[in-house]
Amino acid sequence: MEMESMVTPVSLNDSRAGKGRLSGRRFVLCGVILIALFMSYAVVWPHVASFSNQRDWRGEDRTAMHEMFQGVQETPGGQETHGGQKTVSEGSAGGGEGGGLGGDTSGGQGSVGAGSPTREIESGSGYRPSHHKEDDDRQDSPPVVSDGDRSIAEEHSAGGRDIKEHRGVEKGKEGGGEEEEVEDRRSRVTDPIFGERRLLKTYEDLVAYVNGSSSATTGGGIELKEQSLTPEELGWANDPPCRWNDVSGTFHLQELAMCLLCSSTKLFRESLKDNLICKDDKPRHFIFCGGWNPSESLCYTIGDAIEKEANKTGGYHERKMGSKLHNPFIATFRGSMYVSLNGQVYTDEYVYDPRGRCSRGAFPSIRPEYARAHNHYKKVYVVDHLWPGFHHDLAEMGSQLMPFYEELLADPSIMIHTTSAQSIYERAEGDKPSAFSQKLIEELRINRTRLIAGDVHADEVVVADTPCGIPEWLYKVYGIRLGKVLREHLLRDRGLVQTTPTGKTAQGMQEEVPREAFETGRSDANKSEGAATTTVTSSSGHSGEEEDTATGKGTMLVIRRSHKRFIDNHDELMSALTDAFGNHPSRTLEVYDDRVFTSQRAIWQQFASADIIVSPHGAGLTNMLMTKRGAVVYEFLQPIDAQIDPSHLNFCYRELALILGLDYFGDFPEKWYGPYVEFDIKQKKWVSHSSHMTVNATKAVENIKKILQDKGWL
Repeated sequence: MEMESMVTPVSLNDSRAGKGRLSGRRFVLCGVILIALFMSYAVVWPHVASFSNQRDWRGEDRTAMHEMFQGVQETPGGQETHGGQKTVSEGSAGGGEGGGLGGDTSGGQGSVGAGSPTREIESGSGYRPSHHKEDDDRQDSPPVVSDGDRSIAEEHSAGGRDIKEHRGVEKGKEGGGEEEEVEDRRSRVTDPIFGERRLLKTYEDLVAYVNGSSSATTGGGIELKEQSLTPEELGWANDPPCRWNDVSGTFHLQELAMCLLCSSTKLFRESLKDNLICKDDKPRHFIFCGGWNPSESLCYTIGDAIEKEANKTGGYHERKMGSKLHNPFIATFRGSMYVSLNGQVYTDEYVYDPRGRCSRGAFPSIRPEYARAHNHYKKVYVVDHLWPGFHHDLAEMGSQLMPFYEELLADPSIMIHTTSAQSIYERAEGDKPSAFSQKLIEELRINRTRLIAGDVHADEVVVADTPCGIPEWLYKVYGIRLGKVLREHLLRDRGLVQTTPTGKTAQGMQEEVPREAFETGRSDANKSEGAATTTVTSSSGHSGEEEDTATGKGTMLVIRRSHKRFIDNHDELMSALTDAFGNHPSRTLEVYDDRVFTSQRAIWQQFASADIIVSPHGAGLTNMLMTKRGAVVYEFLQPIDAQIDPSHLNFCYRELALILGLDYFGDFPEKWYGPYVEFDIKQKKWVSHSSHMTVNATKAVENIKKILQDKGWL
């Protein structure tokens, strides 16, 4: 919406003074709402980018919709191509290299925005087909990001600063000396303080710079070294697609709803009500579509195909992870280096973005004087993930420590640069890592004082090859290493972790201790979303972490959330589970409750002992990094909604489960209630209500029974 619409002149006269004042107030209200929407968008955009690796329907991680289509395209007129397929347009250079929904994609796949001429059905609402023969080719293709999407990301992520990325054109000579213009694919970044710098985004960029550097220092001050991998880790690159199951039978409807939302220019606006207040008919696309605007007919075609395929496979869908692009590397940068808030490495000649294949935000300007005066270090290892939160700290920062973990243990002088607990809009001089990231570092036997954030100056900076996100071979290498390290530490110290038997009914749980009783004086208490506490554990004498593979003899762990996305009929679900499994001779039921504080190590023991995990969508599921291969994850997902919420239809925990070798089953609630506010007459104040869901407890138990029977565990 243009700013001009906020200051439309109003004619006032004596006869219409009352209406004029009312109209004036309406426009003021409209302006306030516009500002609020803009701020919401500014805050959510980098978060949206940070989840580009966790979506089925946009970004790098899309799976399902296109899984039923190979080469299906749709023309603007909806004409059928040969073979009964449809095309979006005449096509683009590189054939299938486009096909994404906002943000770069896993393995460097392209994304489609306003500037992209072609839109394959990369899963209908933007999914990569897990069996598409062109997947491996697209892994190496350059990212395609529309100018509109790029400018929006830069404006919001950089706080409106004049930091730009662009492509240059240089002169070259070929053959008989003819001079021609050739595109300089080495993008450049312009910073208001540092000026223009060459942008290095990929492994190929680094190699080209090292080989062609004219710097006095060999290789331009960059040393590239291949990581050591085990034969097993190398073999994972050839793994077949994983399979997951939609036990609800409604996944195709969720994808259809998402696709239709992307096809409309009005639904998103109407859901936000800004069209009623501002009286502006300008189109506003759903933010999570990333510029993709399919036709309704295409959406129904895709939905029907997904349903048909699910009927053939019994609800199973394939998920292919990103390919191995090259041997993973460790890059060491020497000289006078700056590390930005988001983990980009600046020198006098270039900027290196560790997530260049899938940038999750623009380049915040650096405060060099402050960095040199307050944050100068000899050697820094970078593990930034841009967006704060328990899931990102554990799944992303923790895994990124693994390729340099032994070196970090051996040299206590190496500092570790991570994402600040503050957002990029809060640029406080005291940028600090989150409380949980500090706790995680100590669990990994590294002193928390070595963890730093914000603008940093260093003599030497080390960065490991960085995966775009979870559904990728390289993340599997890092993630499984992290899980093994954490389990080793837990086994070493497991005598410190106690378990408490529980009764065999849902009402027989141990007495709950309020979290507040533990938090007094504990500034470092783990208050992360959905991953902070435990109520009960139970033991049948079997210690699940003694094996690498789940055997069905471990516990059934049920996660209880008390804030957003909580299950409002949790007690009903627990009663049904207890009736069905409470008397099983070799299995016990445990509850992990976020209303009660316990140590992170105790939480990890619960996940290490569990063979079955039942949970609503939430960050606590990230603890499955501790779970044994072959265990079952049963997740109640948040359905699609026309609101700004990165959690709806978010499959990040499915991706994590599949990467870790777990069996994943997704379910959708019987009813979903989004967050809302209302005026409470008795309390005489406005009250906020969190999102929550009602699940079909009977059906869920039947599904779990069948899962266990199929695995031979029941």
